[in-house]
Amino acid sequence: AVHKDVIKQFNAIAIGSGFAKAALEIETFSAIRSSVRGDLSATAVLDIGAASTKMTIVDFGVIKRSHTINKGAQDITTALSRSMNVDFGKAEEIKRKVGLVERVGEDTILPIVSPIVEYVFSEVNKIMVNYGQSHARSVDKIILIGGGAMLQGLLPIAKERTGVEVILGSPFNRVEAPTFLSPVLTEVGPSFAVATGLALRGLQTI
Repeated sequence: AVHKDVIKQFNAIAIGSGFAKAALEIETFSAIRSSVRGDLSATAVLDIGAASTKMTIVDFGVIKRSHTINKGAQDITTALSRSMNVDFGKAEEIKRKVGLVERVGEDTILPIVSPIVEYVFSEVNKIMVNYGQSHARSVDKIILIGGGAMLQGLLPIAKERTGVEVILGSPFNRVEAPTFLSPVLTEVGPSFAVATGLALRGLQTI
């Protein structure tokens, strides 16, 4: 549910910015539009944000389940900051540059953040098992989106912890762009899944 005053606020911002009409919808629908394409199997879209991770199960092209896991990329930064005794900004820089696969001096990153990563994928597995039991259909694939999805080393860990196919979202595959931009768009794609999906909704209404 979205409060009416929030919708009014965003409409006011859009009008004040020179847009005649704002296209508004819940993030999940935008993410699904840009990330899940013509796949009728049971697929989980895992949006790893700063403060939380949102998991949505799409089956036969329809949203069946939606859950929020109260851990996100910001928790990883906080854990690094406390363990390595550095400020939050430096910890964020380390996270982005090093990811989960390298060392910083004497510190190995993965053991520091492992409790957070394990918690997230433990919850993911619980949700997938529950869905399989209640619908007699197993989740065959996970699509990672959101800024946290681009953390180096996360993809193989996700595959190992869940035992299913795990891929990064590629929302820009739904649009045309100059060929020379392909590497950049592939790299940043997961972060723009929601924005791309909302833009596609706007184009569909033209």
